[in-house]
Amino acid sequence: MAKLSVRDKELFENKPVLKSILILAAPTIIGQLITIIYNLADTWFIAQTNDTSQVAAVTLVLPIYLMLTVLSGLFGVGSGSMIASALGVEKYDEVKKLSSFAFWITIFATGLYSLILLFFRNPLLVLLGAREEAILSYASDYVLFTTVVGGIPTVLNVVMAHLVRATGKSLHASIGMVLGAILNIILDPFFIFPFGLGLQCKGAAIATCISNSVAVSYFLIYLLINRKKTVLSIHIKYFTLQKALAGKAILIGLPNAAMTFCATFSNVVLNLLVANYGTSAVAALGIVKKIDLVPAHISQGLAQGVLPLLSYNHAAKNKERVNKTVRYALLITLSLGAVFLVFYEIFAHNLMSFFITDGETVEIGTKFIRLHCMAMPLLSILFLYIAIFQSKEKSGRAMLVSLARKGTLDIPLMIVMDMALPLYGIMLVQPMLDFVSVIVVLLLYYYIPSRGERLSKI
Repeated sequence: MAKLSVRDKELFENKPVLKSILILAAPTIIGQLITIIYNLADTWFIAQTNDTSQVAAVTLVLPIYLMLTVLSGLFGVGSGSMIASALGVEKYDEVKKLSSFAFWITIFATGLYSLILLFFRNPLLVLLGAREEAILSYASDYVLFTTVVGGIPTVLNVVMAHLVRATGKSLHASIGMVLGAILNIILDPFFIFPFGLGLQCKGAAIATCISNSVAVSYFLIYLLINRKKTVLSIHIKYFTLQKALAGKAILIGLPNAAMTFCATFSNVVLNLLVANYGTSAVAALGIVKKIDLVPAHISQGLAQGVLPLLSYNHAAKNKERVNKTVRYALLITLSLGAVFLVFYEIFAHNLMSFFITDGETVEIGTKFIRLHCMAMPLLSILFLYIAIFQSKEKSGRAMLVSLARKGTLDIPLMIVMDMALPLYGIMLVQPMLDFVSVIVVLLLYYYIPSRGERLSKI
């Protein structure tokens, strides 16, 4: 039976902590950056049509597309964390069962979601605010190709990256995601603009579908070539629904899934509130949401990169290495958050003008960026501490932090703030709740013991 290589064991157990973090997290962050670039490129190419209806359509589709992220978080994060923990105590049979479970349950659950959308996407889009005929038509096409046809490869791409990263192969995990992102950027102009196929919004969706399919193919080829050396397996014979493995993996992944699900629900309310102010406001919101992905995904990439290192050493009871990992990761993520905060506050107008020339959209979006992005360093802290709780299998605490931030308090607060400060008050809600969430996470980590045992301090 394949086992963890000496080189990978050295990475998890003995290399200097900062070096291990960089080896595991750097490819993940780079992969996230490339993914962000293709997300931004998608929006940029569509926005170059200067058709606010198309930009608004992609904005309204976001909650439906985010449900794919919910599924990838539910099955990928938890299984990846448990695989790293199993490697820490050399339980290789469990690794095969967990990887097979993650692979097949992803196909089943995502396939079911895609099937539902095939028949009900138009009524759902109307509920989400796509009431103008042009917007509904664009949005329906976008959902068809990104989520109905492309749902399984989109989710499976992310899940496979989590599994591969959990074995210490962070570079290969990132290559798969980067490959899809680069291909998407290359295909976008060919499918969107008249000199190619001229499919506009639909073309961007087709490009995304093809790109994610190619990325999944990379992971499948990687596992095939390394089948005698890797500890992972997607063979159906290893598939299990055992509560101790499958159930626990879902429980650990639940906070990430819950955070995204709550963010999706929150985005629905946000879109509906902003839609009252016209198409330009919705288009501005869509662009700002994509710009906001940059610091959020970098922070998330760092957290995902260090999660296997934390899980492995927590299972191996190496508390000193766990605490050093937390210290270094916290310093890195706070520094990055502060840099993005300053950059966005100074260059908000330039960023909006880069995407679209419509004057009203630029003006609204500039104010949105400066208000929405005030709490960037706080968001980076939240992602890291959620990963820490997951590595310690404290899913309840991770879940509490997730729910405190999105989908609960923010919804009534958005309604109140919209009445108090029309349109722009909504954008102050997230910074306010990020501040509250950081207080909650620090209290849980430092001052509230779990089962009578105080969590290790940094």
